Amino acid sequence: MSLTNLEYLNLMKMLHRSGWRPSGTLAPAGWKPRRRKDGTPGKWPRMNYFSRLGQTVTETDAAAMADVLEAILPDVPEHDAFGHKVNQVIDLPYRRAVRLPRPGVRYNAFEFFSGENRGLLTEFVKLCRAGEFQIT
Repeated sequence: MSLTNLEYLNLMKMLHRSGWRPSGTLAPAGWKPRRRKDGTPGKWPRMNYFSRLGQTVTETDAAAMADVLEAILPDVPEHDAFGHKVNQVIDLPYRRAVRLPRPGVRYNAFEFFSGENRGLLTEFVKLCRAGEFQIT
């Protein structure tokens, strides 16, 4: 599954504001910690859900994400509650169109994922229910 940065940010906001508490990611294969100033190796920043380095979301964490999304999905409008706040639509040949909000306009993740974008949430639930996954 592929999400834009805007979609992923809104998804993570929605999850967190709806009760999901991250348990932390696992370091990507081959990750080497940087040395600290005192010479000791650094640790993987477990709460790193954004860097797209190939870190793993555990099966338990993925299931918790799916549980929260399934619980709130009925609250996501089936009609397009975001369309009137869109400034630009970018049509990309390899994926669905990306709708960008007007600068300065306020919106919430429930509006963002309303209408056709609701499908992104159900896709993400399927991904989570399949078990652990990598963020790339």
